[in-house]
Amino acid sequence: MQFGSGETMDDVWQSLRPHWTRVELDRRRRLLEAGAISRQLYVVESGCLRLWYNADGRDVTVQFFTDGMAVSSFESLLKEVPSLFTIEAVVATIVRVVDKDTLLNHWRMSPDFQRALVDLLFGRLADYQKLFLDRIANSAQQRYVELCERAPGLVDRVPQHFIASYLGITPVSLSRIRKRVKADNKR
Repeated sequence: MQFGSGETMDDVWQSLRPHWTRVELDRRRRLLEAGAISRQLYVVESGCLRLWYNADGRDVTVQFFTDGMAVSSFESLLKEVPSLFTIEAVVATIVRVVDKDTLLNHWRMSPDFQRALVDLLFGRLADYQKLFLDRIANSAQQRYVELCERAPGLVDRVPQHFIASYLGITPVSLSRIRKRVKADNKR
């Protein structure tokens, strides 16, 4: 991603480097609980995080975040309202953490940083719109194939019950779909 003065997204994130805290997370470690107010932004250095919510006792994965991706409960972070989501490590993960005050100071001081965050938020909005439309328009098998194309290796890294949750199906249905896709690919 390129910004106005020739800076890339990596350059913009690097401007925060002196303020990062590097944190190693065990699998299933939660960074944010639903109902808490988010006060930090996380960037995945390695591993995988997931954003999920509780739908009447059933956990629904909304999105996965892998190497280089930034995540927070942005509405909670920016408006200081309780988060609707939980953020947790799916596998052992290393994240860089920056607090809200540092983020807002960079926002006030750097037009490039402002553009980077706006682009990040618009990208997230586009992801959620696509997720919403995919659930309406595409079959579970189509969603699975698209996930495999869009994020190669994710389905091998992440426990299958989380993939099923993300696709809106049961683990048994996912197993059937995986077998069909595998058989189709052999033909």
